[in-house]
Amino acid sequence: MLYKEMRKFALVKFIEVITIMKNVKLVYLDL
Repeated sequence: MLYKEMRKFALVKFIEVITIMKNVKLVYLDL
């Protein structure tokens, strides 16, 4: 795997985690 590809993959995973965290926070606020 190329360094650039690894960086892009890491960035995508990071954004996914941030999105999940936001969704979880919204769910907790609704409760």
